[in-house]
Amino acid sequence: MSKKRIISITSIIILILVVSLIIKNKNPDTHKQERERLLAELNEADTIEECKSISEQIVKLGPECSKSFNTWSCMDLGQFYRHYMISCISSIAVRQDNQDLCSNKEINEEICVRWAELAEFDFDEPSPECVNFVEEECLLAFISKSNENTTINIDCNSFEEEHKRDECFGLLATANLDPEICLNISNDVFQGRCMHYFAFRNNDEALCNYGDDWEIRECKETLDILRNEDVSICENIDLSYYLSSGKEGCYLAFAIFKRDSTICPDYRGTGPFIHKENVCERYAR
Repeated sequence: MSKKRIISITSIIILILVVSLIIKNKNPDTHKQERERLLAELNEADTIEECKSISEQIVKLGPECSKSFNTWSCMDLGQFYRHYMISCISSIAVRQDNQDLCSNKEINEEICVRWAELAEFDFDEPSPECVNFVEEECLLAFISKSNENTTINIDCNSFEEEHKRDECFGLLATANLDPEICLNISNDVFQGRCMHYFAFRNNDEALCNYGDDWEIRECKETLDILRNEDVSICENIDLSYYLSSGKEGCYLAFAIFKRDSTICPDYRGTGPFIHKENVCERYAR
């Protein structure tokens, strides 16, 4: 092979590598605006059929991707479809005050069958594990989206996995504004965070005395900051356990302490207590 041909092949290989790196580091979500529009429609859907139709439209846009350490990773289409169907159905359940929508076996089986198709699994029958997963995730979402008019009749002990039971009790405690429910959480760290939410909300330092020693200390130190009632401190707040996201975590804590949702636009995270959507507005009520 001639030297000139070797150089030419090498140049092509280098060009391919450069192009592939550019593609790899470029945001692959080219349908962001359309996706956001459909997600807004999904949250307002009134029927299960609308949930299916909109979810299928979202699936056609391709998987949702996120960047971590300069590398893009994407949720497979099956998970994508199942996630948004659960979100849509739980929203309808809250608006209709009907948690039984989450326990409709026929609908949950349909979701699992479609999930398997999109994920290209080689079976047609919905697995009991998937059907149970859909029901439990829907019920958790139902609690997280609940309001003062929502009727919740969920037995958290019925959840098979301990971490889901703990999540259920935590969501139920904040939904019912009852710190006693936090005591059902088996994980000491999560129980402490649940109680510390009420320490902030009720301005009650005694409720800080749960969790590990360093968590108790951080809860009391954070409560001292909140008692100054100077929200402007959030722009220069020192990092601590409860304010670990910097000023955004600080705004969340003040929204809880003051029960003032107008502070929430300054907050963009998912929260140090329980990671669910609209967390700030929900906790600030």
